[in-house]
Amino acid sequence: MERQNQPSNYTQGYSDCTVATHQVRTAESDAAFLLPHIKKTDRILDVGCGPGTITIGLAKYADEGASVGVDISADVLQKAKKLAAEADIPTQGLGSVAFEQGNILEGLAYPDNTFDVVYCSQVFGHLPPPDLPLRALAEIRRVLKPGGILATRDASDQHFYPRSLDLDRL
Repeated sequence: MERQNQPSNYTQGYSDCTVATHQVRTAESDAAFLLPHIKKTDRILDVGCGPGTITIGLAKYADEGASVGVDISADVLQKAKKLAAEADIPTQGLGSVAFEQGNILEGLAYPDNTFDVVYCSQVFGHLPPPDLPLRALAEIRRVLKPGGILATRDASDQHFYPRSLDLDRL
């Protein structure tokens, strides 16, 4: 797989094994909490879309809108484009899905207030606090329409409760 020339905090990388685990993710399994809030006409942005399985799934719920997946890896985006083509999903117009290379920390190539929904799965755990998550959120806010929905699914930290048992040391 391609090695990124640009700086990246994504240390997991894009090995075949990693991408394979990402390919089993679906909108129904990883974004179920968001699905009831998607309108048929929504424009959706999936930040850090990887191989596009969640992006394609979200598009089914906005079949009169459009969905865009962005990722920093051109190679993984090729996998996403192939998957969408095999599913016969249009790349333009109503119900379309497009995949584009982009880096949330460097600014996205969209005007302000473009998207009704911005979704990201397992992105913020790769952004060391406090500066990088704030930069990412500021860029998301810029492209999100007023009143739009930001939905994230992240496991950037794990804690055991009750804390008084000191199980975090494990």
